[in-house]
Amino acid sequence: MVAAVKSSGITDLKQISEQKRPVRMMVGVGGDLLDHVLEYYGMSEADIVAWGGKILQGNALLKNPDFDIIIGMGVLANNPEGNMWYEMTQKKNLRFFPIPEDLRQKLVKEDGAESVDLPFRYMRGVGDAPIPTVGHPRHRRVRARRSSRSFRSRRRHGAGRAARPPQMDEPTLLL
Repeated sequence: MVAAVKSSGITDLKQISEQKRPVRMMVGVGGDLLDHVLEYYGMSEADIVAWGGKILQGNALLKNPDFDIIIGMGVLANNPEGNMWYEMTQKKNLRFFPIPEDLRQKLVKEDGAESVDLPFRYMRGVGDAPIPTVGHPRHRRVRARRSSRSFRSRRRHGAGRAARPPQMDEPTLLL
């Protein structure tokens, strides 16, 4: 997911590279996917620092809420992958950006991502319309496998009537 603090005035990531704007960017987990998103907009983390900006770690225990841009994989959950979004959407008024279709297709083809939409009102700052983005299907399979194993274990050990294991049609990590 990609978002900017509304008060920053940033309405498109292109503004950062075109203006060589010194921004404070909070970066979460995402590896190559995040690098490819920044490359698409003509920048890298090194460029941001060279332009006078800062890279803030989104997975730090104590997060610096003084940022302009937030980018990373995440879910609305209070876990290591999603906590950055969970916490910062409550502290800041954010404007979420769609991932352009040509970039989405590149991420699907080259990085194994999955085209998904961030559901409307998914978290504070997401408006009334879905936002095109990408999901990370590998994480979803691991999570679903783990949940199915837990389901079988509860059933085997007689832990009462266990709920059905989760379906795999829901994205868990979004960019």
